This record gives sequence, C-alpha cells and structure tokens, in this order.
Amino acid sequence: MAAIAAPPELMRLATGERSVTLIHCLEDRLCVWKPPSMTELNYNMVLIEGNPFWSGRAPHAHGHLLFTQLDEGLHHIDQLQILRPNVIPHGVRCEGLLRVLSWISFDLPAQLKRTLSALLQAAGT
Repeated sequence: MAAIAAPPELMRLATGERSVTLIHCLEDRLCVWKPPSMTELNYNMVLIEGNPFWSGRAPHAHGHLLFTQLDEGLHHIDQLQILRPNVIPHGVRCEGLLRVLSWISFDLPAQLKRTLSALLQAAGT
C-alpha cells in the first residue's frame, strides 16, 4: 500500500508474514486520517516531524520516501535531510548544483579540448 488515503479496513493488512510500514508526516494537512492509537494497527511506524522547504504549504509530496530506508520511530525532517539526503526529492537535491554550474564558465586547455572532441566523435555524438 503506498498511500494513507485508503479506507481504514484496508489498513488492517499487517497479519502473518505481511507487514505494513506507515510513513506519516505529522504536519501533512491533507491527511485527515488519525488512528485512535498508533500501536493498535500493528504497523512499523515512521513519523516525520517538521515542514521541509521542498514540500510546499501542505507537505503532501512525500511519495519518494517509500523508496528510502528509514528506521521506525519519530524523526525530525531537518536531521533526516542531513543524515539521509535521499529524503529530499532528487530534483530538489540537483537544483542547487545545476544553478551553480550554470553560473560557472570556463575554458579547457587546447589538448583537453582535442581529447574531449575525439571522445565525443568516437561515441558518435
């Protein structure tokens, strides 16, 4: 299951060998589901506290976290972004570097230009 936007009866699938990991951003104002008890559903709970700069006004853009290895428990997003940079969406992580590279201009020495040109030609570009 990849979203909390499922009816509660589907959320009770943690039985036998099957386990459910619930990643919940506490400041997510679009998520209105609140379980009566966090331990009642027998989930592996990953709770994220804080409002990351990349999530906008309603931090609901966190689907990429499903592919991030996170330990169970409560985490603050500011610390997670330092300890596990992949909690920041890939496009956001690359944005700063691409901006800096766009400001830099440089010229290669003639020998390197020839080598690069030869490599590009050999690659068929």
